[in-house]
Amino acid sequence: MSANTVLPKRILIIQYSFSAQTRKLVRSMMEGLEEYPVSLFRERLYPVVEQHFPIGTTPKIVKKMIVTMFRQRVPIQPLSPQCLKTMT
Repeated sequence: MSANTVLPKRILIIQYSFSAQTRKLVRSMMEGLEEYPVSLFRERLYPVVEQHFPIGTTPKIVKKMIVTMFRQRVPIQPLSPQCLKTMT
């Protein structure tokens, strides 16, 4: 590789979508970034135990709101090898 070679900027987007809203936002952002000379990689986080939106009962909704408010940590599955390679 010569000293004059310019490598494209690398952008790693790590996201988790409890609903489809974040997924759509990230997709739109990536479509906009594709217009530029960048290398894009998206890694989606997956929780170890699948999270469900508490539809149907008020107590479950209130419990989820409280857990969210106190920012309870949720273990995630390991990142993909491609993601780890992108970060180096």
